[in-house]
Amino acid sequence: MLNAMGLTEYAENILLEGHGSQSANNLHAAGLDCCACGGQIVEVNVRILASLLNEPKYAFNYKAEAAIAK
Repeated sequence: MLNAMGLTEYAENILLEGHGSQSANNLHAAGLDCCACGGQIVEVNVRILASLLNEPKYAFNYKAEAAIAK
């Protein structure tokens, strides 16, 4: 999954971050806050990605992958 996002080298710890904006009842302001998230909070997306990356069937040994890549 990380390779599909263009990440090929990994640190021992990976930090996932997200952002969001909040505009109540104002479609125009919501569009100006952030075109990428459309005025929404992306916390759910980050939590889902973290959950998937921590699944044993998808997880891999980052140190072993780094050693192979060298």
